[in-house]
Amino acid sequence: MLTGQRRKISFSVFDTTKELTKKTTVYAFYTNNKKEVSEARVDLDKTIDEARILTGDPYLKVAEIAETQMRLLQMQLRHLDRLEILYLPDGTTYLRQANYAELQQAIDALRRLIDKYSKIAADRAGR
Repeated sequence: MLTGQRRKISFSVFDTTKELTKKTTVYAFYTNNKKEVSEARVDLDKTIDEARILTGDPYLKVAEIAETQMRLLQMQLRHLDRLEILYLPDGTTYLRQANYAELQQAIDALRRLIDKYSKIAADRAGR
């Protein structure tokens, strides 16, 4: 028979800097940003294509093209493969994909490079 008393449950923010000294249940909340991540992947692909086209600009110097190509290679290795194998201390492994912030950071970095060299090429061409 129930006595009418309920156990009071309280939640608090988990401090990741403190050592765990007892059995603890941690609840995590993640927002679903699958749509934003998918869009960022498409944006990154388009930005990479734009950078590839820029490497064919006749008004860019060899070193400028090489820098752009090196950045493209880095982007492909980090984000187009999209999978990174992580090893946990207990020996287990799991695959991790680039998150939205990482993808957006890659897009922004590549966009700065494209803008820089597009302006240089346009100035040299007198455009």
